[in-house]
Amino acid sequence: MRSVRRAMCGVAWLAWTVAAVAAEARKPPAGQQPPCPPGQANPLEIQITEQDKGKTFSAAMGKTIVLRLPGNKPAGYSWTIAKQNGDSIRQGEKTDYVPGLNVAGRETQAGAFIFKFQALKPGKTELKLTYGKPGDKKPLNHFQCEVIVKRQ
Repeated sequence: MRSVRRAMCGVAWLAWTVAAVAAEARKPPAGQQPPCPPGQANPLEIQITEQDKGKTFSAAMGKTIVLRLPGNKPAGYSWTIAKQNGDSIRQGEKTDYVPGLNVAGRETQAGAFIFKFQALKPGKTELKLTYGKPGDKKPLNHFQCEVIVKRQ
């Protein structure tokens, strides 16, 4: 009987140790936020897309604003920040481009330009972006929105 209890305690200790190690392995590295489950938005980010053209967004200080606009970088087109009135947000990283993929997994012309901004201080910032090739006199498309940053 005593050996059965000892064996059960050993199994319980082993299970607890494995669970603790697994939980530690799932933690993100220091300074990084944990990933969101698939299909759920990151509560620390505000997602803005082309469908949000002309809208006003409210962001708490410290939030990340992610602006995702469709484009065709391989053909020489790009989105450029034409005007930024206000200093309540700041572009945090360089602009990324994510190519689109077709059903076969091959790159297509339709990709997305991704701009990331940080909400720094209370205030209002108006963003205006244009889409075209460098040197074009008239842009093919434009996007604008307004971000109001508030204290948390």
